[in-house]
Amino acid sequence: MERRPELYIGDARISSLRIFLDGYQFSATVHNIEKEQVFPPFWYFHEWAMHKYGWGESTAGWKNIILEENQNDEELALKKCFELLKEFRTLKPISIKRSKLNQTNIKFHHSENCKIKRCIDPVRQLTEPLYENADEIFIVQFSHDFGFSIFVKLNDESIGFNWRERFKTNKEAVTKSETLFGESLKWEYLTGDLLSWGNLIIKENNTANKT
Repeated sequence: MERRPELYIGDARISSLRIFLDGYQFSATVHNIEKEQVFPPFWYFHEWAMHKYGWGESTAGWKNIILEENQNDEELALKKCFELLKEFRTLKPISIKRSKLNQTNIKFHHSENCKIKRCIDPVRQLTEPLYENADEIFIVQFSHDFGFSIFVKLNDESIGFNWRERFKTNKEAVTKSETLFGESLKWEYLTGDLLSWGNLIIKENNTANKT
């Protein structure tokens, strides 16, 4: 596709690539086609573009960020996009630590001491625990100075706590984890093939963010 974009997306424009990928995603969702998630998950490409260009947030999306940073030149932006994708694919976990959640952690998460809740009725101000059936929590440190992210394992499915929220330091990630499950978390560093661990951790369920 990089060598002959016109053959696949009709022209050499980054906007056409984004439309093509959105159509692919929509079709897979409509037809319940399960796609194997591998590290790094593609939805982190929004964050990668933000990181590479020094933007304060990624809400504009990778296409708009790259396009604006390349003088709104669609063809130039497409070429740069492929360059960034190649580099993005080298992103990997360089450290992963895990804490298995015990009854004390779960009790804290369901108590009023846990301030991070899911709102189920804003009128009556009703909330419920963010993670009903949490088993483990992971802190992943990325290569390329990409920071740290939190992932929570739920009934053998792992989803990101908030994939847009990355942390600059391990301490910040630990503090956020403790606001969810209390200060009694006991951490252990995973060893072996960290990329395989990363692939396992970012495995998503069908309701997770896939944009």
